[in-house]
Amino acid sequence: MLIADILETNKWMLAGKTGKLSLRVASSITILRGRAYGGYIFRNLVESIFHSSYLAVAMALGIAILVKARNRRQTLFGIMSVILVAGDALQLIPRIISLNSSEPGRCAFFLGFGALASSVAATVFYALFYGVWKQGHINERETLTSVSVHSLSAIRILLCLLPQNEWMKSKPPHIWSVLRNIPLFLLGGIIAGLFFRKRSDPVYGRMWMAIAASFAFFIPAVLLSEVCPAVEMLMLPKACAYIWMMWIGFSDLKEVAPAQIEQAERIEELV
Repeated sequence: MLIADILETNKWMLAGKTGKLSLRVASSITILRGRAYGGYIFRNLVESIFHSSYLAVAMALGIAILVKARNRRQTLFGIMSVILVAGDALQLIPRIISLNSSEPGRCAFFLGFGALASSVAATVFYALFYGVWKQGHINERETLTSVSVHSLSAIRILLCLLPQNEWMKSKPPHIWSVLRNIPLFLLGGIIAGLFFRKRSDPVYGRMWMAIAASFAFFIPAVLLSEVCPAVEMLMLPKACAYIWMMWIGFSDLKEVAPAQIEQAERIEELV
């Protein structure tokens, strides 16, 4: 009888210890979940603020360039900037709403349509970028370049409009994300190369760096998003590269001294 009592007592003591341990584990899991949820909310808040700031600053720069433009090149730069930001707004505004909504699935259609609009707008942006470059170099004949730019732009827009992209789905096929961006990568490379050739320009001399930076962030985000979703955060510095481009365009509104132009032309002759 005594042995049975001792065994029963030990059994209850062991159960008590196990219960306390389970309680501690459950408490730790709850704390970790709370911290993870808090981090998730904070990340969404930071991303929302960033997107809102980008849209506000970029649209302000684009409108300022368009309103204050004094020549065709500046007007074209203002138009392409506004088109880019308008396309991004159609994607980022639903994104902001989705990040701060308890039912993000409701924004699936608008996110998909916004992604399509943003893709087309980015293509038009770089196609017009060639026009901006051409305005500064009217005497230069670039027949092959012109054909390449317009062909790649048309191919890219056509690829974006194909139903295989399945824009409205929560997880569109990754292969089509890669395919439709190949013409854009080539188009961006051509535009960056053209501005690199004129890197001594007093205003647009660093434009090739901004374009290259944009694609340096964009390409990994497109190629690796399937295996590493976190890489999509590279789209944030890509947006900063767009701001850099627009700031360079805004700087073109200032008067450039004739001496600077002459010096730039001499440097180009030497190069």
